[in-house]
Amino acid sequence: DQVLSFNKSKLSGKLILESLRLGGDLHMSNATITQVNLRAARIDDGIWMNDSEFKEIDLTSAKVGGDLVLSNSRLLQQLIMENVRVGNTLSLRGLQVKQGSLPIQIVFAEVASSLFIEDGMLGSLDLSGTKIRGVFFLGWEDHTSLKWHSDSKLTLRNTEVGAIQDLANIWPDKLELTGFTYAHLGGIDTAGTDDPANRETNWYQ
Repeated sequence: DQVLSFNKSKLSGKLILESLRLGGDLHMSNATITQVNLRAARIDDGIWMNDSEFKEIDLTSAKVGGDLVLSNSRLLQQLIMENVRVGNTLSLRGLQVKQGSLPIQIVFAEVASSLFIEDGMLGSLDLSGTKIRGVFFLGWEDHTSLKWHSDSKLTLRNTEVGAIQDLANIWPDKLELTGFTYAHLGGIDTAGTDDPANRETNWYQ
């Protein structure tokens, strides 16, 4: 398989990989890159952008055959994933978004497995029209530290998820739930006493 690696890179300008065709993995871990353009890229395996710092990332209409991972990275301004297709999991676990950044746009996207956003510090997140076939993970017993900047909004307009795994105290103050659908609440054995499937019904009102 082909591998394209920018691990440990420091790039102060634009990294333009628009319409890239890659028959393997793309690595950008432990890197500092100002702008990444992956619009309409086709990556057969995974994209690994963990433990890095980015100002802007544009993945509009990209297709990723495996995992798309930005775990424990730092985002300074903007992340766009409009119409992205992810063949396995999408992980924003531990992502640190700078105060005042533009809303993360993961709109009209498809994630074949699960979306992880727990343990991070997020601003507004827009998931309008996105389909997550597996679990939308906001937190559970071993991952309890998701936080939101003040005045953040989570938009789930017409979003479809297979299941929600959360904790009662880790939602942002503002929610848009028009047309939001899910198949199940909870779904992992380590959820503990705050499993959403066991929560009192008045919590959802």
